[in-house]
Amino acid sequence: TGMHRVTISGHPGFRFCGPASAVVRMGGRTLQFSNGLCRRAAGAFTVNIGTFVPSLRSGKLPYFGITTHTARAGTQRNAALGFTYRGRHYAIADQVVILAPGLQKGTFSGRVLASTTRVSGSFRC
Repeated sequence: TGMHRVTISGHPGFRFCGPASAVVRMGGRTLQFSNGLCRRAAGAFTVNIGTFVPSLRSGKLPYFGITTHTARAGTQRNAALGFTYRGRHYAIADQVVILAPGLQKGTFSGRVLASTTRVSGSFRC
């Protein structure tokens, strides 16, 4: 469990391990992410699942991430939300994240940036 430094094709990144999982519904598809980490840090709440290598341009590994501005249950607007699926990264706009009491699960919705494709789903810690 935790966050581990990795190097992929010469690029530094992080691999997240733990019980967190997420389900994303997008364009008629259901995507599943597992083996991740939820944390409270600096007043924010984060969910990170998979391997995140920001400078990697091709061959991106599966990743799902949410960062809210506050670590409080309830509706969180303008959270950072994105995921990588089949080598392509999706940034989510107009996002709404709802954190359940106890911060052990939640839901999210929005649309793919520069697109009308809607995205929704849930996560568990």
